[in-house]
Amino acid sequence: MRIRIFLILFILVSFNGKSQDVLVEDEKCHNYKTLGDNSFAYKDYSTAVSHFFKCESYCSDLNKVFYDKLITSLKNTITNTKELSQRTFYIDTLVNVYNNSESKGFYDQSNDLMRAAFILKSNKPDLKKVDELFVRAMKNKHNVLSETQIILYFSNMYNIYLDEHRELKSAFKRRMIKEYFELASLIENEKMSENAMSNLTTYFNNLIKDCQDILPDVEFYLNTLSEIESQKLVELNNLKWILENKKCTESYFYEEVIDSLIYIEPSLELYLISAKCLSSRKEFSKEFSTLFSAKKLAKDDSIKNEIDFLSAKSLFNAGNFIESYKIAITIKGDYFGATNKIAAQCVAMSKESCGNNETEQKLNLIYAQMLLIKSKEQGIDVQNLLNEYSSNFPSDTDLAASSLKRGQEIMLKCWGVKIVIPIK
Repeated sequence: MRIRIFLILFILVSFNGKSQDVLVEDEKCHNYKTLGDNSFAYKDYSTAVSHFFKCESYCSDLNKVFYDKLITSLKNTITNTKELSQRTFYIDTLVNVYNNSESKGFYDQSNDLMRAAFILKSNKPDLKKVDELFVRAMKNKHNVLSETQIILYFSNMYNIYLDEHRELKSAFKRRMIKEYFELASLIENEKMSENAMSNLTTYFNNLIKDCQDILPDVEFYLNTLSEIESQKLVELNNLKWILENKKCTESYFYEEVIDSLIYIEPSLELYLISAKCLSSRKEFSKEFSTLFSAKKLAKDDSIKNEIDFLSAKSLFNAGNFIESYKIAITIKGDYFGATNKIAAQCVAMSKESCGNNETEQKLNLIYAQMLLIKSKEQGIDVQNLLNEYSSNFPSDTDLAASSLKRGQEIMLKCWGVKIVIPIK
């Protein structure tokens, strides 16, 4: 019986002791909250921070209002603190408070961008958390990123990329390339400064230094293009820009990008680019076909002349001298000299099929020389060809054998022109 009474008394005393402790903690919680609120009201933010932190030790019912006041007090304290180590201490503290607030469900996501900026200034910034906050802020569209925030976001991604494991780098790089164009578009649409674009591009150029940095990823991009045609067009144009900017225009991937763009939205510019690619690969017949398509879209006479010149050149390179000559001989304007040189070479290369005998074939070189002289008058260097052709003109013996003489006018049926055999 005595033991039972003793146990009951012990439990009552213990319960009463714990009740007293709870009352003491509640009283301290109330006091520190009051002191913190008063300091906050008088804008004595550093003192408010000190009191509010003590509340976290004694209060069990802290709510969103409390955390909002603590965060506001910390931000103002940071602003008013000049000493660097103290400032960093308060920034680290604010980062932790943001984390606590979020874990308790009191955090306001409209603060994501500001929170990200504070994390970057903290002693040990969590770069992936910063990235998460930027991505969420842009998704929630609380506000448009400022110039500074754009650079912070992209530079933070670049730093993550540098620290990323090798097997994850490629995927992260592809994400950064996509983000670069979206941010560049934002800078343009919001009419931000040239400096913003320059800084963004500096980080991009650190990511993609040269052709070899982008080529391994191009095939992936081509295989994962959007199925929405308008978006696909944007993605292809972005890829085209990178390949040109990084001097990758000699790659097959560049040609594939151009062909894909032509398929969606053909243009004169794209056809001309495609023709140049084909020419560099010595696919001259395809080049001519592409130039033919380009000319259908050309409206300016100077552009048409350029296309005709390129067409004559491609046919000549393909060994189709007769068709090349037919185009070259009609071209005037800026390309007159260059195309006369092509026409002369076409005549010279075709001489063996133009004439019944060797002497008649050599007469073609006289016409070729006439064309070269026109070319020379336009400032084209043709002296070597002039020397070569004149050294192969028919001799007096050749002429006599064919009943021809110097000063005689004859018709060259292949070309439909009359020439006069030169007198020495």
